[in-house]
Formats: sequence, structure tokens, C-alpha cells
Amino acid sequence: CTPWSKCVNGIQKRKCVDLNNCGVVKKKPKEVKSCESTVKSKKTKPALFDINVELLKQEVNNELVARIGLINFGGPGLVNATVHYTINDSYGNILYNETEVIPVEAQTEYLKSFDISSLKDGEYTLSLSLEYEGQTEPAKTERAFTVKRGVPGEGYVSLLTLFLSGFFISTIAYLKREEIFKLEKKAYSYKPKKKRAWSKSLKSLFRKALQS
Repeated sequence: CTPWSKCVNGIQKRKCVDLNNCGVVKKKPKEVKSCESTVKSKKTKPALFDINVELLKQEVNNELVARIGLINFGGPGLVNATVHYTINDSYGNILYNETEVIPVEAQTEYLKSFDISSLKDGEYTLSLSLEYEGQTEPAKTERAFTVKRGVPGEGYVSLLTLFLSGFFISTIAYLKREEIFKLEKKAYSYKPKKKRAWSKSLKSLFRKALQS
């Protein structure tokens, strides 16, 4: 008989030949037997993800934009990662919810925009969680941001207020200057009657002195 073959799928095989041509198969050795494989199968390293999130602006009005990075520290190969996005207010209420599938092999980065035009001014939190096949550890992160729009037309009101204030101050300054000018003019043109009489007397005396 030939040597036993390697164990494949729990079976070993060999071939036996009747060298003496006895023509008897009653005591022929076994040519097939069961076995257990001694070679351990290599276990595939499971995927292990991390999430990086960077908000382009911390204070926003109608749109929130985030740069998101998904990194697989685990085994190689394409993994379809399910990303859940939620936006919560300061009381923990969910005001926005979205889910999408992102294919990741080793690392991927993308920009994600959120329409937040329906949110009121205040403090909010963007949360991201990740789900994938063979997941053993949770993958989640969050970032805080502020919605601030101000009063509609506030800029125009400020400009108008500034213009009116300047106009009012300029008008007051002009009127004050005119009033001072009139007072000074009146003060220069005013001479008492006695002073005028003395002035005439001095002039006449001076003329007489010159004539003599």
C-alpha cells in the first residue's frame, strides 16, 4: 500500500495492490479512513474602526459641514460601514437623524453637510456612530456646535442707527456753532452809550489839537 495521503476534509486515502495476484479482496487493507486535520486554519483579523470628525465651523447658521474620516485598524478588505448621524439639542432631544453606508477598505475621508435651517439659535451636538460586520468594539464620537443667526435685518438696523446718530450729532454741533457765532457777533457790535459819548469827545479834542 502507498502511504496515507494528507488529511483533506477529514479523509485520508491510499492505494493497495495484490502483488501475488491472489484474487482475494476479503482481507484487503483499508484504502480510506477518517482523520482530523492537524493544520490550524488561519483566523481572519476582524475589522476595527475609528472615527475622526472635524467641524469646518463651530458657529453656523443654516448649514453644518463636517470632515469625517473612517479608519480600519483591523483586517484588510472592503467593509461596508453603516454610519448613523444624529443632532441633539441641549436637552438630549434628537432633532436630526440620517443613515448611510460608506464602503471602506483601509481609510476614507469625506465632507458631509447637514441642513440645519429648521433649528433655532442655541447649542447642539452632532453624534456619529458606526456599525459593521464582525464588530466587537463600539465606534462613536460627537462634536458640539452653535447655531447663531441673529435678528433678521439686524445689520441694516445697525447701519441706520449709526447714520441717524451721526446726523443728529452733526446737526447739534452745527446749531451750537451758529449760536456761538451770533453771540460773539452781538458782543463785538455792542457798545454802551456812555462809551460812545466819551469816544466822540476824545475824537473832537484830538482834531482841535491837530488844527492848532
